[in-house]
Amino acid sequence: MSVGAVGMGVVFGQPWGLLALLAIPAILVLHLLRRRFRPTPVSGLFLFGEVTPSPASGRRRERLRRTPSLWLELLAALAATFWLADPHTDTREAAHHVVVVLDTRARLDARAPDGRSARDRAAAALETRMDALGAGDRVTLVLSGAPPRLLAGPAARPDQARAALSGWRADAPWHPLDDALTLALDLARGGQGDDAPAQGVVLLATDHVPARLPDSVGLVAAGQPLPASGLADVRWLPASAQHPERLVVRAAAFGAPRARTLLVQAPDGREVARRPLTLSPDQPAHAVVALAAPGAASDLAGLTVRLEGDDPLAFDDAAPLLPPPPRQVRVHLAPGLPGEAVVRRIAQAVGDVRLTSAAEADLIVGGPGAEAPAPGIWTLAVTPGPAPPVLGPYLATRGHPVLADLDFTGCVWAGGLPAAQVPAGEELLLAAGDAVLLTQRRAGRALHLTLHLDLQRSLLTEHPALPALFANLLAARRDALPGPTRVNLPLGQPTTLGLPFGADVLQLTPPDGPPVVLQADPQGRVLLQGLSRPGLHTLRAVGPLAPADASWRVQGLLLDPRLADLSEAATETREPATAARARVERRRGPLGHLLPLVALALLALAAVRAHAREGGAAPRPAHAVREAA
Repeated sequence: MSVGAVGMGVVFGQPWGLLALLAIPAILVLHLLRRRFRPTPVSGLFLFGEVTPSPASGRRRERLRRTPSLWLELLAALAATFWLADPHTDTREAAHHVVVVLDTRARLDARAPDGRSARDRAAAALETRMDALGAGDRVTLVLSGAPPRLLAGPAARPDQARAALSGWRADAPWHPLDDALTLALDLARGGQGDDAPAQGVVLLATDHVPARLPDSVGLVAAGQPLPASGLADVRWLPASAQHPERLVVRAAAFGAPRARTLLVQAPDGREVARRPLTLSPDQPAHAVVALAAPGAASDLAGLTVRLEGDDPLAFDDAAPLLPPPPRQVRVHLAPGLPGEAVVRRIAQAVGDVRLTSAAEADLIVGGPGAEAPAPGIWTLAVTPGPAPPVLGPYLATRGHPVLADLDFTGCVWAGGLPAAQVPAGEELLLAAGDAVLLTQRRAGRALHLTLHLDLQRSLLTEHPALPALFANLLAARRDALPGPTRVNLPLGQPTTLGLPFGADVLQLTPPDGPPVVLQADPQGRVLLQGLSRPGLHTLRAVGPLAPADASWRVQGLLLDPRLADLSEAATETREPATAARARVERRRGPLGHLLPLVALALLALAAVRAHAREGGAAPRPAHAVREAA
């Protein structure tokens, strides 16, 4: 790339190559300082043979002789400088520059009756366009996605772009094409901004005609409207007190009614369930498959859900699933807890809760001064205060998970703490008038809540808000447990993940790529923006004190009803409104590489031969031979 310029508009591709000009003064110095040889006396000229001349003294300055070897050596130095510095008159050259946006969404893999996909037909049309370009023209290939990325270029030669086109894959989840088109338009303007004139044309290769496509963008649509159907969502739900372990499947059809067969298989091929499905474009079909008896858990290590029958799209006809991980919250009720019977009854009514000892607990509920025995454990201290009873209005911190969807209207609350007595470092969560009712204090990954409540004098025990508050607390603690809350994730769907105490980094290893390292926040939470590749992903917690077994697996599912809707697919070719002559980055051609090197080699060879003819290799001057008397 050209990075510098001096006088008269001359640009040097590699300015450091000008250092080769230092060879010119070096050559001149070597020709100015020549050796003076001692005369060798002999008795006869016939005795003068091949001898090694010995200098009479060191080098001395002599008159510069303009010999052929001198001129050839100087020309060789200039040829080397020309090759290294790559001088030219402009950083850019005129050419056709075509920027192509390649749609990577999986819907382009829909197979027509002839067996070809929309991606295959669009790729063939693009190859024909590239074959018509000249060798000096340029092509840039942009893959759509979040974020978009370059497949070839910027400003690659047509043969290079044609070879790179085989790397176009239609296997990405649903995403808008706006980011890829914005990048392509910027590349077509040469990176000069929105107000700069276009220096190239932009083409979009897809399977339909997008709405509101700018006139400056051409279109190569190679889709066909086909009736299709597939899995829209699949969830493996764990057993609860009210429901058995079950599989919930939602399937959808587009374009025309479809008759499919739902098949659920175990990893060993055993058939777990089979039932017919009639799919209508107007209404998705739902199926619920019980995997175990009520209150029990199955022993399945995995499942595969399939839709049998012909369909142009294959990616959404099968979904491998992992069993849901246990997310049971271990709760310890400390001795001396005020209203222990009420709290115990509420905790037992909430699902996925087990009462245990303090050493194994994830959440400790106790009286005043309840403390956690180890780092990272949550506590809830029920502490009556001296404030008089209040009836409201209740002011809650918006967005806190413990207070989500709570309504204390009509509740008489006794045991609040006057606002002036709130300890330093406590964050107010719920208050009524001058009475503080709920506070929290964070200590790293631990959350310490204080409920200022007198269960003996309050009517809160008869109000539905109290069980809801404990249910919210247990749900928040369950979400903060180490490991993923869901292990079967549709691609692109964000989720959060808790790390165990001692780990501060999550290593995500996709099925076909290098590991990605994600940093946790101070509460040990990691945000996964969304998986981008279908298949099995491995998650591992990394840290100085991380447990050795802190690893999990997550299955990425390519399920999205928008990908299966081929009713708007179309075949159309549209040229852009403007076809500008591009000014693309100059690149040294093959002759620019080869000719200076050939000239350098020839000049160097001629200089060596000229130096030998001048006596530089084995000097035998006539005046240095004196016949002895």
